[in-house]
Amino acid sequence: MAFDDDLPRGPYPRRTGELSRKAPACNRFETVALVFKTLCKRFKLPVPRVLPSLPTDPCDFTSVEEVRINVKAAGEIDFLYHAQHVFGHYVCGLHEYENNGNQDWADPVADMIAELLEMKVPHEH
Repeated sequence: MAFDDDLPRGPYPRRTGELSRKAPACNRFETVALVFKTLCKRFKLPVPRVLPSLPTDPCDFTSVEEVRINVKAAGEIDFLYHAQHVFGHYVCGLHEYENNGNQDWADPVADMIAELLEMKVPHEH
């Protein structure tokens, strides 16, 4: 299954090169949040609380427990890229997270990055 096939389907074009990848008019936050959660599930990573940004947030906020998405600060950025960008910040924090010796996410995050590289980097023969 291709990675792109895991993403939520909707009335928006999904492939690069199509006319537009803007979120449906219904709710940009919900669309970005849905794609973000789908990425977490796709790579078997914990799904944090995903909330709209606070009025005091100048941009997106990520921690292991909570992600706040600031669609206003993102402007007209492609919603799929926005979700992927926030996911990247979340994964960086998750990699460094230590919970008193409990679940260590460093290896699952490293495995996820290796899988992404396998999908995107051509092999030399």
